[in-house]
Amino acid sequence: MRFDSDSRKKVLAMTMATALLFWFPFTCRANGDMQCGNTWLEYEPTLVQLRGMLSAEQVYGPPGFGENPLADKKQTIYVLTLTSGINVHGRADDALNASSFRCVTKLQIVFPNDPVLLKTLLGRRVVVIGSLFQRITGHHYTDVLINATKLDPEIRA
Repeated sequence: MRFDSDSRKKVLAMTMATALLFWFPFTCRANGDMQCGNTWLEYEPTLVQLRGMLSAEQVYGPPGFGENPLADKKQTIYVLTLTSGINVHGRADDALNASSFRCVTKLQIVFPNDPVLLKTLLGRRVVVIGSLFQRITGHHYTDVLINATKLDPEIRA
């Protein structure tokens, strides 16, 4: 049995549609989208409270921020890996925070007040209060960052 060109295109389209319908729920779950929900958080100046694991990561800094690893300085950043992902709503009236992000699970922490506290809490579950902002410069390594005003170890009952 031979298929003409139009028949082949229809069979291919139906096969792809069936595959997408079958595999889509599994890929969403694998990416963590299902646990993010429909709640959207706002950028600064709104304060948010987030929970997660505090870690340190080595990243490439100036001059090339990873374009030339042999010449670029290595820097340590602090990262909050969230217990469950968040959605962040962009604002059209704010050029620095215009983009929305769905299911953010890692945020770089900006905590200028006490770098010693950050080091003492590494590897622990923490509660962070602060305001969210979008990546602006090469020194920002996650899409969304949190300017932390309070950082405490998580106390579980």
